[in-house]
Amino acid sequence: MSWLPWVLFGLAAALLLARAHVAFWTRYFRVPREPDEVHFARTADGWRLALGRYLPQQPVAGREPVILCHGLGANAYNVDFDGRLSLARWLAHRGWDAWVLELRGIGWSRRPPADRPHARWSFDDLVRFDVAAAVDLVREKSGAEQVHWIGHSMGGMVMYAFLQGPGAERIRSVVAIGSPVRLVRRGWLRVGFALLGLFRLLGRVPQRAPARFLAPFGGWVRFPGSGAVTAPGSMDGAVLRRALANLPEDLPHGVLAQFADWVRSGDFRDAAGTQSWRDGLAGVRTPMLFVAGSRDLLAAPDAVRPAFERLGSPDKEFRLVGKEHGQAGEYGHGDLLLGRRAPEEVFPIVLEWLERHEK
Repeated sequence: MSWLPWVLFGLAAALLLARAHVAFWTRYFRVPREPDEVHFARTADGWRLALGRYLPQQPVAGREPVILCHGLGANAYNVDFDGRLSLARWLAHRGWDAWVLELRGIGWSRRPPADRPHARWSFDDLVRFDVAAAVDLVREKSGAEQVHWIGHSMGGMVMYAFLQGPGAERIRSVVAIGSPVRLVRRGWLRVGFALLGLFRLLGRVPQRAPARFLAPFGGWVRFPGSGAVTAPGSMDGAVLRRALANLPEDLPHGVLAQFADWVRSGDFRDAAGTQSWRDGLAGVRTPMLFVAGSRDLLAAPDAVRPAFERLGSPDKEFRLVGKEHGQAGEYGHGDLLLGRRAPEEVFPIVLEWLERHEK
């Protein structure tokens, strides 16, 4: 058994080296975020949600504020990456009061309520508590009666559901970017969801640390499954490396379990399975723009389009971005906001919609 101490020593050394590797590259690739103001909204069930505010450089009287919300497994960097790839700052430079929300358990909203240090939550909780708290705080601080909402992926899906309950009248318009109401039954998705049970006790599926470990190799090595996140060649390698070190967050088990249910059932519904938010879109009258990427494998165009078709509002628009639709390149999922051409090809689509729906 003389080899056992050496094996344990080797494992401990490897773990320490891995932690040092992650710590070094996290610091090296750090992207600073310095909004003009930071506010915190308190949810009805005790969470403290962070909202970074970018004040409009040239304010327009009567213009309602915009809330931008990240997707699943991402944080504020999703919509506020750096000086060039920040939809929030891009809009603020054009006269919009832009608020960047981080949902519970994410980024600056990571700390759980003091009386529930091991709190767990579902997608329903995000809809019922987080959206309402964020909208009310922005209305209070800005003095506006209504707000615009821009959501990427799950950030748009939470608004699909919110608009079917109390508070829908507070939303002036919605931009949903890569937000499906049907999850495609891909083989790799089924395998991933089948392993969910392994992480039940942990309460989350680790993603942040592995992404940071791989950060220095981004752009140099094509990782398995990376095609599900970005279209090949759509992101600069330097951006991808910094994104891996800053943007990914661990996946909440309760929320991911609901996504697994949607894959199995073919429906977009609440945790009890009693309300279909997909079908309920027929009763929503809020103006909405849907943006889908031509090569998006996580929110394929045919998974986003049903939301557009079911929406009851007569004021709606579906935009598919890619080479066949006038853009210079193809778009996947994350590159809808972080692709090298997104500021020139995607951001203006959002701005045009907002300007058409000013008060």
